[in-house]
Amino acid sequence: MKGELELGNTINRDIKNTPTKAIISVKEAKLSDGGQYTLLLKNPGGEKVVHVNVVVLDKPGEPQGPVVVTGINNDQCCLSWKPPLNDGGSTVSHYIVKRRETSRLVWTVVDPKVETTGLKITKLLEGDEYIFRVYAVNQFGVGAPLESAPVLIKDPCLPPSSPKNVEVSEIKKDSMVLNWETPSETGGSPIIGYIIEKHDKEGDEYLFRVTAINDKGKSDPKALTGPVMTKDLVFEPDIRPAFSSYSVHVRKNISVDIPIFGRPKPTVTWTKDGAPLKFTTRVNILSTPSNTTLNIKEAAIDDGGMYCISATNAVGKKETTIEIIILDKPGPPSGPVRFEEITTQSVTMSWDPPKYNGGCQISNYIVQKRNTTTTTWENVSINWARTTIKVTKLTTGTEYQFRIIAQNRYGKSQGLDSSSVVAQYPYKEPASDEVEAPKASIDPGFTKTITINAGQTFKIDADVRGKPLPTMQWFKEEKMFDMKNYPKNTVYVRAGSNLTFDIPLRGKPMPKVTVSKNNIVIKASKR
Repeated sequence: MKGELELGNTINRDIKNTPTKAIISVKEAKLSDGGQYTLLLKNPGGEKVVHVNVVVLDKPGEPQGPVVVTGINNDQCCLSWKPPLNDGGSTVSHYIVKRRETSRLVWTVVDPKVETTGLKITKLLEGDEYIFRVYAVNQFGVGAPLESAPVLIKDPCLPPSSPKNVEVSEIKKDSMVLNWETPSETGGSPIIGYIIEKHDKEGDEYLFRVTAINDKGKSDPKALTGPVMTKDLVFEPDIRPAFSSYSVHVRKNISVDIPIFGRPKPTVTWTKDGAPLKFTTRVNILSTPSNTTLNIKEAAIDDGGMYCISATNAVGKKETTIEIIILDKPGPPSGPVRFEEITTQSVTMSWDPPKYNGGCQISNYIVQKRNTTTTTWENVSINWARTTIKVTKLTTGTEYQFRIIAQNRYGKSQGLDSSSVVAQYPYKEPASDEVEAPKASIDPGFTKTITINAGQTFKIDADVRGKPLPTMQWFKEEKMFDMKNYPKNTVYVRAGSNLTFDIPLRGKPMPKVTVSKNNIVIKASKR
């Protein structure tokens, strides 16, 4: 099947079914042979459907019609069409447009490479009738043409449409200003003038209407919505912005149009963040009798803030404030980074939100750390919601630096770097109030010369006392005994006495130290 149509054999199509295979062969495939083929298998055990999509690579079909001809005048017209339904399995790269006069048989190329589905054709002869053809082109060739109906080139001038928005302003006892907008349709000929008509009503009321004129005639008149009384109108200014805040993406343009009311016409001034607004090549104000417009080109972060509009006339004064929000990635978090708690394996720190949030809520913070001996930053958390975090699993004695990055829907800020900090307790074990001078006693047997054979082990026992516990150093022939070179030395201490080992360490990063007794690691305790 192809679509809903069950297929059979034709001159170019051959269908063969065997006990184990179903075969369909199409000779000299055409664009129309492309599409989805369906194989339906049935037996008493059920049904099975298999779909196969076939794309026939060929030059495209003709564009979809009709060719729409618009904008006809005495020497030009505009054509438009739709892409072909079948693109030949390859994207249509462009179109070829040709024309011929109905009085001739020769086709002339208007444009050999039209990349859109429309074309404005100029330099046509007024009074001649033309037929146009449009060809679609892909990598496999030029498709069949779509042909337009005959088109007569002539000037289609008509009378214009009516003027728009007729209104009055600056009404006084003996005068007023009549305003209107040009017609939306000029009739194909320039507007050469207007007719202003006045109808006197009872008393001091008047009604006006305006008619537009071109070379082909007059438009229908457009009248005021109602009669106007001539008198000096005065009322306080009023400012009516559509919104209290306006948003714009950074480096984009924004135009804020605000209606202004008041009689006589108010004087309008703008301030930003309490200071007079500075006009630049990017920022300017355009004011009319009824509106004031703020224009900002390529908005920058500094353009965001509170803008105050003030309208003043002889009757009074009105002020309104609007906010311009610049949408961008946020600024860096506010520092410095504060370390609230430091231990041997963790650091608790805090910071403040960015001063500039990018015009929207901060969604999360990214917290990173690095060992100060390297330049590589490692993520601690990429989706942290608060401005306080406890970083754990640190290495005792290692110096770290931390970086905080704010993120919103528009991107990531620059990082706020902390000062360096060492993972260790910020205090030392307090000293005892009791003081006792150091004392040491050695077995009398060691006060004499000791003689041993080479290769044998000897021990010198010394009882050490003192409060606080004194540091102990061994000297040999007035030279300090370096314990790191004698890891197997044995030191004896009297039961109930304190003992301290002071062993120098070197290395970057700081080595990890463990102390073991009988191959069992000793953990720190109160003793």
